[in-house]
Amino acid sequence: MNAEELLKKIRTIDIQTKGWVDSIFSGAYHSRFKGQGLHFNDVRHYAFGDDVRRIDWAVTAKLNEPYIKEFEEERDMVAMIAVDMSQSQFYQSQDASKLDRALELAAILGFSAVSNGDQVGLVLFTDTVETFIPPKQGKQHMYAILSRLLNHQPASNQTNISQLCETLMNAVRRKSVIFIISDFICDNYDTNFRRLAQKHDVIPVIIQDPIEQHIPSAGMVVLKDAETGEEVICDTKSAHFQSAISTVLNSRRARRDRMFQSMGVRALNLSTTDEFIRPLQQYFKVR
Repeated sequence: MNAEELLKKIRTIDIQTKGWVDSIFSGAYHSRFKGQGLHFNDVRHYAFGDDVRRIDWAVTAKLNEPYIKEFEEERDMVAMIAVDMSQSQFYQSQDASKLDRALELAAILGFSAVSNGDQVGLVLFTDTVETFIPPKQGKQHMYAILSRLLNHQPASNQTNISQLCETLMNAVRRKSVIFIISDFICDNYDTNFRRLAQKHDVIPVIIQDPIEQHIPSAGMVVLKDAETGEEVICDTKSAHFQSAISTVLNSRRARRDRMFQSMGVRALNLSTTDEFIRPLQQYFKVR
């Protein structure tokens, strides 16, 4: 889209999401996340009763008097939004694709961070990280993020969540809230996901199309893997097919849920056909 169309689209998203942000978070945005920690502020003379673990030994040795480190709470939060741009995200059986809804959700989360004075950053990934925008504050920065989201053309069809987690581990030093928006149709990311979740507050947001949860009985159809291009002809009216595909889908979902549960991570499951407001409200209410 050209610059004028892009600006119009961004302004429309800004207006649409404003009401959603207010209704979802209602001023309690920060309280839904784990503590953001402390950062070094200054040193001062040691006083009776101070925690000896806070003594700055380098300064103490230099000045020949005991000094302790003072810390202050980090008031602003860092929210990183990682969006899966692989080919499976473009699939749609209804009015919107998984990617359409992912971009909508990214806008809601981003403007929520901005409205609370927090920093927001963006990661667009396939089987590698294709875009990394460092976190900053301000609406203009959020507009730049939306521009990149709307214009990005992925270089790969495939997904690698393990690679995403490894990149985030190396690139994001400060403890952050990391939203990973994907269909999570990917294997072998357990180890790096666990490492990332130990350092940051990771929220997996799983967006699925209804057909991915139940394939309708439509007779002989060609099923194609959007990421590999592999095709297979199936009789969707066959009871054997329906039983087998149901087993596969349920097994994948159960395995993923067990993995997240073992890490103390609570996923947010969304459908392309559902409104996001109520599920988001319920999710952040119980965190």
